[in-house]
Amino acid sequence: MIRKLLITLFICFINISSVFAITTPQKYQTIENFNKAMEKFKSSNVSIAYTEFEKIVEESPADNDYINIILTGKLSDIGFYNLADKARLKIKDKELSQIPLKNIDIIFYQNKKFNVEDEIYLGECFADITYNNLSKETAKELTSNTELLEKYDYALYLAALALYKDNNLEMADKYLTEAIAKNPKNIMYKYLQVKIFADKGLREKAFKIAENIKKDVILTDFYEKKYKEIEEYILYKTSKEEDIKNYHLAYYYYYRGDYLRALKIIPSANNKNKKENSKIYALISRNYVALKEYEKAFQNAEKSHKLNKKNTDALLLLGDIEFQTKNYKTALKYYKSAMKYEKNSYKASIKAAKTYLELDKTAKAKSILQNILRTSQNYYEAYYLEAITNKNNTQQYLKKALGLNSEFIDGWLELAKYEIEKSNYQKAQIYLNNAYNLDETDYKYYYYQGLLYKNKKDIENANYNFQKSKILSSKYIAIKKD
Repeated sequence: MIRKLLITLFICFINISSVFAITTPQKYQTIENFNKAMEKFKSSNVSIAYTEFEKIVEESPADNDYINIILTGKLSDIGFYNLADKARLKIKDKELSQIPLKNIDIIFYQNKKFNVEDEIYLGECFADITYNNLSKETAKELTSNTELLEKYDYALYLAALALYKDNNLEMADKYLTEAIAKNPKNIMYKYLQVKIFADKGLREKAFKIAENIKKDVILTDFYEKKYKEIEEYILYKTSKEEDIKNYHLAYYYYYRGDYLRALKIIPSANNKNKKENSKIYALISRNYVALKEYEKAFQNAEKSHKLNKKNTDALLLLGDIEFQTKNYKTALKYYKSAMKYEKNSYKASIKAAKTYLELDKTAKAKSILQNILRTSQNYYEAYYLEAITNKNNTQQYLKKALGLNSEFIDGWLELAKYEIEKSNYQKAQIYLNNAYNLDETDYKYYYYQGLLYKNKKDIENANYNFQKSKILSSKYIAIKKD
């Protein structure tokens, strides 16, 4: 039997929306304004961008911690720490924000407050290094500014970054060592140190620093990917054989979200070693899943599995395809097989627990989840599944899940459902807005939005959203057997 994946992507709802005088949700204006200001920042209009960022923070909704957490992280990432602190002050929900704010502190920590003039100048340096190909000029300017280098370890870091981008590894290492000596808590500095060591071919030193980073950071979904990105970069830079280098470089781009570039770099699967070929096909499949080219993803996952029945990537990919099409028993078979071979990970276990719940085998699911939560606090889906099976701590577990992965749409939807049941409609709407801004085509969003309107006795909007949910769910991915 040959399985073919048929994809039908659905966007248009014009005919339905014309029937009702409905309330149409909008993308967050705060995020859109931030992105517009960011374009000015990238083009070196930093002073103007700073003023706009400041206004965005001042006008950001005080009742939406999700947005203010995002602003805190994004502004820290570009070195606007004073503005990041202003965004942080608007955050109220400690359960939801504890983990992301702790990571922001660990990664971007500064032990000295900037004055605004210096902050804008250093922002200009960062923009020129990162977006404007002016590393050489910026390095020269910064290394001659002894007053600023003495004042801020961040200035030393930017000098090191500029020198690194200009391929002056020895001088970059010198300035970065000074920055780390002044501020050993900042993980961002250590991340650059890993890349310098890797570029020098110092694999052991690079991995030692990377392992320390892994211990310091709470491995949320985002930072787990960042760690794997670092790991793949080290392996790419320090491997000798061309095919192996390309394999790790492709994985590096996969974790950076550059899937098309990853596919171009992946070596062809023509090795004599079947296990190596299996790994290559699994990586190809991963990238096609990310690109939503599911037929190609399925074909490559199947090839990978045929070559190596123990390849957990292939088993998980095949399990996911079966799960999406509600073939839960087949999915569970793949997940249970993957559980036998997974090391230092509970990904297959979590997927198995999720599948047991779909098969109404709650006791087996809870047994797996309890084992995971006893030994690890890094799996957002484990907290989410525990939330929907443990009615006593639903809200607490959902917020832990979202603290580990704020882009987990099902977490926001379940929180909205929880608040709807409590008749907290304003809070439920905020959570639904978060979900909509993550994926405006998720059929579950429209179902819960309909439920909210129904509870508010707004039948017109409720019916519109229920109908939209029904159409979206029927147009979801389908797999047929020929």
